[in-house]
Amino acid sequence: MIKTKTLNLADILRFKKDVLWGKYYFAQFEDNKLVDSIIFFHPYANKNIIEIHNIEKRDQNFLNEFTREYSKKKKIKYFIRELDEATQVTDIEFMNSCGFIRYNRNYCFEFKSINLNSRDNHQPMIYCRPAEYEDIDQILDVDINAQIMEYRDYLVKEKRYLKNNIENIYVFTNPNDLAVIQAYAYKKYPDQSSIFELVLHPRHNDILLPCISAFGEKYILFEKNAEEFSFIITENQKEKIEELKNNFNLLWSTQLLLIEGAPRAKSKKLISEFAIRKTIAGAN
Repeated sequence: MIKTKTLNLADILRFKKDVLWGKYYFAQFEDNKLVDSIIFFHPYANKNIIEIHNIEKRDQNFLNEFTREYSKKKKIKYFIRELDEATQVTDIEFMNSCGFIRYNRNYCFEFKSINLNSRDNHQPMIYCRPAEYEDIDQILDVDINAQIMEYRDYLVKEKRYLKNNIENIYVFTNPNDLAVIQAYAYKKYPDQSSIFELVLHPRHNDILLPCISAFGEKYILFEKNAEEFSFIITENQKEKIEELKNNFNLLWSTQLLLIEGAPRAKSKKLISEFAIRKTIAGAN
């Protein structure tokens, strides 16, 4: 008889699975033997979303059972997965066969200290500084506006995540007004210290290269964290991809795949929050 369940700690130890901080196992059993498992987590402290980290076997029925159960019991809005376009083609095809669609791409470029040499920075148009707690509301605004419009109702970072990771976030401002944030960068992977994702509104792509240069100057010259780093942009900045390829080494690209879980109510929650915030700001 086939059964499924989310493993607890006792199950994980019993079946000799790795204990993964912040990640969970959804397992399939046949005659009380574990035959398949999915590793997943909630990205950016967002309980409305599940990101699939790994699927042990490509079993369409098992994956569909996982998304159905968590949609029904946990009211998960979106299930997402990120896969390398060069090395995980078969996995992408499998996810497509299960109803997952591509909603975005990530491109990762390499920035080396030599990239600073050709840059004239006598009158910079962008200033980069470490984020502060007072910046979080503006960072959230940037994050929401940078999301694909169709999914930005739930596909966002939580304020708790930003607060807990404030030391890994940099913001980009006008040099003449350091309080107004136009974009931000954050450490994408906790276990990889020099990979940052740059987040900005698709209509602000004119500041993309100045942001990259400002971050390079801050990270390499002033803070001396490393001689190089990697930066990630999304397909929102696709008009700049060729220009970036001419200036930086493209390390990899990934597809971001998504399937909807619980049906979305057409809530005006985010719009209301923005309206209230703008009203308060105007009153002050």
